[in-house]
Amino acid sequence: VKTKLRNLIEQSYIGVQIDLSLKNLSAKKITIVGAVKTPGTYLVNPFSTISSALGYSGGISEVGTLRNIRLIRTNGDTFNFDLYKLLIYGDRSDDITIESGDVIIIDPATQFINIRGQVKRPAIYEMREKETLNDLINFALGFTQIANKSNINLEVLDIQSSSVKN
Repeated sequence: VKTKLRNLIEQSYIGVQIDLSLKNLSAKKITIVGAVKTPGTYLVNPFSTISSALGYSGGISEVGTLRNIRLIRTNGDTFNFDLYKLLIYGDRSDDITIESGDVIIIDPATQFINIRGQVKRPAIYEMREKETLNDLINFALGFTQIANKSNINLEVLDIQSSSVKN
């Protein structure tokens, strides 16, 4: 590959030299456990991040948390990743590149909230302890134009206590 690229560059550009090297491009062996569809050990692309590596395990199960994905390095360092930052806000800042030997742990989620009615994206969302109703409405992209904001009903499914709170 190096020779072919060098020849192509020399034919197209006078006085230009190319230097090409590839380093550490072997697949990385990681372990994904917890509330995923197929837990196990996987050989993944060397450029994989936390979010892309989850696809190897078939994705997060219905009860798995999207809000507190843990990555544990072989040296004991731990990183937390909130998939909502990527999915809702497009923020990749915590979606770090994985290293060989990393373990990704998906714990079960503890609280869900079902937002329906006159919001732009009705769905069931995972809720964190300190989040407000405004945060949850932002997840749903806000109200539609015909929403009656004075008539809001809130039901929270608490997995730990197996109850619905109004």
